[in-house]
Amino acid sequence: MRILITGAKGQLGRALVQALPNHDLYPVGAQEMDITQPPSVARVFGEFKPDVVVHAAAWTDTAGCEADPERAMRVNQDGTRHVAEACATCDAAMLYVSTNRIERAIPRPRLTPMPGRNSLESGPFKRFWNTTG
Repeated sequence: MRILITGAKGQLGRALVQALPNHDLYPVGAQEMDITQPPSVARVFGEFKPDVVVHAAAWTDTAGCEADPERAMRVNQDGTRHVAEACATCDAAMLYVSTNRIERAIPRPRLTPMPGRNSLESGPFKRFWNTTG
């Protein structure tokens, strides 16, 4: 199984790489793949052709996110969407890891269903956003 780990230079990403030593891993940080740029994401996915993606890349500086909500949205929402779309294109499973905190300074993301996939606006996601948003 080919496992792509985004955010591999961060705390969680480094721990995942250490925890999975006997797997076919492709750990990438921001230098190898800029999740805010679809061509960068497509290039990495095309090179590695993952079966599974653990998406741990994010801008985690809470104060920075509050001070620059546009950047926070580009990285944490749009970047995650680019990774999810690339997963759908190559039929890779995606495990998305996120914080338990939602910043009020950042608008609630609009969850868009992907063609051929279940809608994120149903089931547990809808209940989550209704209780936190």
